[in-house]
Amino acid sequence: MQTFSDLIDLWPKPAAQESAHPLAIDLGVRPSLIAVWKHRGSIPAEHWRGVVASALKRGIEGVTLDALARLAAEKKGRAA
Repeated sequence: MQTFSDLIDLWPKPAAQESAHPLAIDLGVRPSLIAVWKHRGSIPAEHWRGVVASALKRGIEGVTLDALARLAAEKKGRAA
């Protein structure tokens, strides 16, 4: 997992009949936000705890607050 986009890709893809990304459902956010976050390559920090909780619930390994902080720091470093 090198980017926030990679992180988002760890969640299962929505089934054909579903309109919402599973992460959006877990976080209780608009489904379109997941696409925005993926495009921007970032997840707002106020959602990090929910992302970690969702990953734990779904058995997705490696998603921790430290991992999110590392991704954010690396993104900031690339932007500098």
